[in-house]
Amino acid sequence: MGAWFGDYDLDGDPDLYLTCAGPNRLYRNDGEGRFTDVTAASGTAGGAFLSVGAAWADFDHDGDLDLFVANWSAWPVDPAKPPGAPNALLRNNGTGTFTDVAAQCGVDGGMVASIGVQVLDLDDDRDLDLCVINHGESSRLFRNDRVGRYADATDLLPGFAEAAPGTGACVADVDGNGLEDLLLLRGRQPPRLWLQESRGRFAEDRSFAALIGPQSGAVGGTFADLDLDGDLDLVLVGAGSSDRVGHRLLMNHGRGRFSAPVTFGPQNALPDARGTVATDLDGDGAIDLLVARAGATPQLWRCNPPAGRNWLVVEPGVERAQDAAKPEPMVVGLHVEVKAGLTVQVARVAATSGCLGSAPPLLHFGLGAKRKADYVRLLWPDAVLQSEMEVAAGQRWRVAKVERKPSSCPVLFVWDGSRFAFVTDFLGTGGVGFFVEPGVYAPPDPTEDVRIPPELVAQDRGRYLLRVTEPLEEVTYLDQLELRVYDHPAGYEVHPDERFTSTPPFPTGAPILIAEKVFPVAAHDDRGEPVLDRLIEIDRRYCEPPALAGFKGYAADHWFELDFGDRLHALPSGSMPWLFLHGFVEYTYSHVNYAAWQAGLAMRPPSIEVPDGRGGWRTAIADAGFPAGLPRTMTVDLSSLPLGADGRLRLRTNMRVFWDQAFVAVEAGSTELVRSVLAPSVAELRFLGYPRDYSPDGAEPTIHDYQRVDPSAAFKAMTGDFTRYGDVRALLAAADDRYVLMARGDEIALEFDASALPPLTPGFARTLVLHADGWCKDMDLYTAFPDTVEPLPFHGMTNYPPDTAPPADLERDEVLRRFNTRRHEGR
Repeated sequence: MGAWFGDYDLDGDPDLYLTCAGPNRLYRNDGEGRFTDVTAASGTAGGAFLSVGAAWADFDHDGDLDLFVANWSAWPVDPAKPPGAPNALLRNNGTGTFTDVAAQCGVDGGMVASIGVQVLDLDDDRDLDLCVINHGESSRLFRNDRVGRYADATDLLPGFAEAAPGTGACVADVDGNGLEDLLLLRGRQPPRLWLQESRGRFAEDRSFAALIGPQSGAVGGTFADLDLDGDLDLVLVGAGSSDRVGHRLLMNHGRGRFSAPVTFGPQNALPDARGTVATDLDGDGAIDLLVARAGATPQLWRCNPPAGRNWLVVEPGVERAQDAAKPEPMVVGLHVEVKAGLTVQVARVAATSGCLGSAPPLLHFGLGAKRKADYVRLLWPDAVLQSEMEVAAGQRWRVAKVERKPSSCPVLFVWDGSRFAFVTDFLGTGGVGFFVEPGVYAPPDPTEDVRIPPELVAQDRGRYLLRVTEPLEEVTYLDQLELRVYDHPAGYEVHPDERFTSTPPFPTGAPILIAEKVFPVAAHDDRGEPVLDRLIEIDRRYCEPPALAGFKGYAADHWFELDFGDRLHALPSGSMPWLFLHGFVEYTYSHVNYAAWQAGLAMRPPSIEVPDGRGGWRTAIADAGFPAGLPRTMTVDLSSLPLGADGRLRLRTNMRVFWDQAFVAVEAGSTELVRSVLAPSVAELRFLGYPRDYSPDGAEPTIHDYQRVDPSAAFKAMTGDFTRYGDVRALLAAADDRYVLMARGDEIALEFDASALPPLTPGFARTLVLHADGWCKDMDLYTAFPDTVEPLPFHGMTNYPPDTAPPADLERDEVLRRFNTRRHEGR
């Protein structure tokens, strides 16, 4: 009945799904021109149904392709019964298997004869909604509410529920307002067009209905810019009335104003045309038409390129070795915006086309007389936004997806005497709305103490200068900043008690004064490879964990063994030993956790194992924590471990944690530690831009360069009221829920008065620690409330999103109203 290509296993080769009378078939492409039947192993045969249409797309936005199958009836067909069968939504489990979740998601449709499905964004919220085309009854619209939930949204389109029957649908921005419109094809009945006038608000185009006329139907069709003027024209096939059925062309003269239909091709008594694809088959820039027909050979209609008109084909791809390239596996649903002069066009790589059509995974744009696109902006199905500037016309332009980090947390820089030097990011512990599994979000910890390496610190006219920036796609709720200053004997070091852990004992941020460091005498990984040379100095030579393909931030279960020999025996009896670990974590994202949950994976934070005395190992600390972001030092209290019995420890996890240094040290006490606290004398919120990512040695991780700042970045915007620019010291004075709301591109310029500190005692050194209290939230589709600043977090909430309102505080509410006056509208 139909053939549908999609790369379900993400190997860069399109696999093939066949809808059939009876069991369907899935064939895996091995990349060498051979296909293997994996139907049974993958669980994709379906039931005893007559399956007609299908669509590959990442419906749950977890990073792999799922499959919707439209079923017409049971098979064999019982002529005594009306057709009808439940549809299937085959969720890709990420393991080569699929699970039918249509019923639990609410999209199986019941006993209705379905012919196809179309993917669109009904409410412009970045996820993929569904239009299920039914033949005998009304077609249905389903809004994607994420986390495996859909809601019937048929009423969004006035009159859509009464528009039966359906034979196909086309989605395109017909009127050029940047929002997707929907054309429903209805066989012998005239097609109907709904325009999305604003986000989630549709109205039927009555002028289109009058132009088509009440007696002119169409089985199939497609939108394409045939005259390359930047507006989408419409081709209808199997169109006409009574015994005059053929093809019709409607030219778009701007803003969805179509000319009267022009008939082309032979006129038949019955509509035999079905699937229609509009694409440039011969590379001359003009759109050609391929029309499949029932019981007849396909038709190919070639078109000559209009004189003086330019074009651009956007072909998403993945660059491979030896300059070879393969299709981007996750291209279905890609949303592309092209600006050329005053004209802005948007289009989506479709899963289906018209009636039982499946278009190639590329997009064709007419540019009129323009010789280039000013920019091409791509919003990938995983919600990563990418922009490319100054793209020349007249080419099939292959663009590879840029793998970038869309979110992290605020980034800290310090004045080192000549420049603002990168320190690290912080408040990763305060991430709110981070998805763990359905119904469960990770509890945030809003506090972090950031040690600033003393070698990076220099005064400027008696001031310490810091910069807190927000260079990524997120919002930061920054409630308190203060500089904790520790004077201590030279030769000693001060480290705050810090790590990212979800179980007690929680870090206190208290200063740990140490002198002698005890390093391992040997170290190796779980493959037996020695790694000691990577764990002595902080030199960006990391012990690299094994990656787990398809699950960013996850690793295969692994461990690193530290052997201190008899060096720990010499630690003073009754002392307080700490393990110090320097490294960074490759954070996962909410949508990856959703995919991992589907695949049965659970993230396990680093644990510490010790020998059990019987030749094996036992877990001594189940959750030792991990470094909460980019490179930093974390601490683990080892006072409960039997360190004298055996000098070996193992760090075990399935997270992507990269270790750069490991040592044990005994806390020296605090009798010689002088503590001072500085509030900022200057705290100015202002726009900075986006410090560029770079690697100082060509290796991971990349860090940020304050000296190279881009004025704009391809980031989405969150809707909400942010803090107005200017002095924000009053908002940072205490952890009182009167916080600074920072948007992407913002920074807070901080100054601390060093002259307010006591004189440094001879023989002493000084260490600065920035104490921060606050939260941050990213725009991942599975993060709670990713598109809006609200709901606002507060101290005392048990988790996010909060299940209760914050305690009444009229003064706080008035402060937030007075400061948060900078409105951002998300798109």
